[in-house]
Amino acid sequence: MKPSLLSLLVTSAAALGGSLAYGHGLDANRVEVVLQGAVVEAVATPPVSFVRGADRDGDGLLSLAEVNAHRDAIRRELVAAMHLTDPEGRAGTLERADISLPRSADGHPGGEFLRVTARWRFASAPAGLRVRFDFVREHPVTVYATHARTLGDGRVALVGAPELAVLPNAQASTTMLRGVSGGAR
Repeated sequence: MKPSLLSLLVTSAAALGGSLAYGHGLDANRVEVVLQGAVVEAVATPPVSFVRGADRDGDGLLSLAEVNAHRDAIRRELVAAMHLTDPEGRAGTLERADISLPRSADGHPGGEFLRVTARWRFASAPAGLRVRFDFVREHPVTVYATHARTLGDGRVALVGAPELAVLPNAQASTTMLRGVSGGAR
């Protein structure tokens, strides 16, 4: 079975000393992006406050029951808040997206942030990615981006140095991963 680009990125980020919470996945207010040819995969951890309407009991946290009751609406809202385009502003076509809850310190799903995972396909490999996220709130969002390519035996490998950016507000954007794409070879 071929690993997803994101599982490769998360494993590699952990090995490189990325700021992953031990045993819990990504930290809050972080976006991991992998560009492989014309395909972009991203996992983001926006705060619960961005989807405040799903927090039925008003405690500032989301439980699994609250997410399940509003899963489709939350997914649509979070995907719409993720703006990944080529440098000219053209967006790819969303192929799939899902949301989940990271486990809290006590091991139960739920907490102050969600995890959204999405995959887009562009008509051709973009010459970079312009990124902006509407869910940046009181805390900046850290973006970790890298290229990937398929090896001859079907495995996926990260290519080149990863790039980091910090977006201080929802209007901030940056272009990352310019240059040679890590497309299939």
